Amino acid sequence: MSRSDHSFCSRMKNFAAIAFNISGLICYLLLSILSLATMSFSIQAAEPSLPTNKTTWVFVDPAVKDYQQLIGDLPADAELRILQADRDGVSQIAEELYDQRHIAQIHLISHGRDGEIQAGNTWLSADNIDNARNHLAFIGEALATNGSIYIYGCQVAAGVKGKALLNNIASITNASVAASDDWTGDTKQGGNWQLETVIGSVQVSTIPLNKSYPHLLNTINAGDMVVL
Repeated sequence: MSRSDHSFCSRMKNFAAIAFNISGLICYLLLSILSLATMSFSIQAAEPSLPTNKTTWVFVDPAVKDYQQLIGDLPADAELRILQADRDGVSQIAEELYDQRHIAQIHLISHGRDGEIQAGNTWLSADNIDNARNHLAFIGEALATNGSIYIYGCQVAAGVKGKALLNNIASITNASVAASDDWTGDTKQGGNWQLETVIGSVQVSTIPLNKSYPHLLNTINAGDMVVL
């Protein structure tokens, strides 16, 4: 074999080796892209889809006894969430309303006492509302311009502290707020379902509450939960 032939063969071998390496690299890249695409699809498929076009949200504290008896069949545009007992309830509501907009009504059904409402492991009052300011502002952003917040719990709006609590919530969320200044619940035990104290102009509630619910949403002393 001549020197030129040998040189030509060497170049061809080098070219073949380079081509093989490039081909292998291309295959590797294609497989990597396919793997990433498959992973992305799997992650998206595993993520729960956020509810859309829900104009009414109902949040229930798990301390409410037999809440299933209280809430009837919700309308199609309503979404129900049960709060976790071991976490701050206001922050949970803010998390649930992430990326939601134009909500007309937010309902919180829980236990109350003079000027306070239970939300998860927190009792929200005018004294500690600054701790929840950021979460409440976020909730306000999810509401429509004329959005309303309804708070069901005994004596939440009672007294000076109760009025201050509602005014603060309304101011931070830029929403109308309604709550009760007396006992909320079973009429046979002295309760009712009127939210007597209103800040702003609330809309007519769209959630069906069972007026024959046999309990009151109240506490007597701090730390003493009473469900009558």
